Amino acid sequence: MNSFSGVEVEARSAGGIRYSTSVFSPGFATALHQHEEAYFCLVVEGSSVQRSGGAERLRERGRAYYYPAGEPQSERFGYGGGRLFSVQLSAEVLAGLPDSTRLPARSAELAGPGALVFRRLFRACGEDSLALEDLTMRLVGAVAGDHGHVLPWAPIVRDYLHAHFRDKPTLRQIAAAAGLHPVHLCRAFPQRFGVTIGDYLRALRVDHAARQLQATDRPIADIALDVGFSSQAHLTRELKSINEHADAQRAKLLGTDLVTEEQFAYEAPMPKTEGLTPDAT
Repeated sequence: MNSFSGVEVEARSAGGIRYSTSVFSPGFATALHQHEEAYFCLVVEGSSVQRSGGAERLRERGRAYYYPAGEPQSERFGYGGGRLFSVQLSAEVLAGLPDSTRLPARSAELAGPGALVFRRLFRACGEDSLALEDLTMRLVGAVAGDHGHVLPWAPIVRDYLHAHFRDKPTLRQIAAAAGLHPVHLCRAFPQRFGVTIGDYLRALRVDHAARQLQATDRPIADIALDVGFSSQAHLTRELKSINEHADAQRAKLLGTDLVTEEQFAYEAPMPKTEGLTPDAT
């Protein structure tokens, strides 16, 4: 079955949400087109150059995106082709979201908490429908929360964290960037983003590290230090903590009874949770 102009190899639906995996042949190119439904997309394998919403983006393994319905887009895959995991939201699902939970009007790349949730959703595709719907709503909430900038300080703090997560910023530095008192920021941040500042920063680091582990041959220790963790052990603990629920499933997938921390970190479809950058699929 053809899906998103590729060959659909796996699909299921639950609660007005469609989950599918499609493969694309080397060099495959799509003409300018639109999708009738909003969707999230995770690049499982391969890479492509895509134009969407007036922007051009290089989509590589491990990166995740959100696309609103009706946004014009075209794409060309590289010599290795590609495999994409997509989550399509029906119009009924979008219409049923509360006013406080509205997804972006333009395509965006996910980073941090939202990306982590999406990768967890990818790994959970074999679970029951309730688990899938729960993770999908958490994904929607993370992405919507990251872009619903009702409070003037929210985008300033978010952008500062995205720009400086490797630098180990202090609470005072983060608060000063937005002109807030640290006490006020610590109280207001979880109400606005659903997680503490520390958890948000940690998610950004884990997400970036996981993408590096999948896309490069750099030593894990170097990546850990580069993204702001104190050691390789610190990074692998964070990855394992985020993905521990999928440990047994991953061991079965890899065909082994034992998964080392290094294998676990590399194979994990990179957990993300919040954080987006305007972009397209």
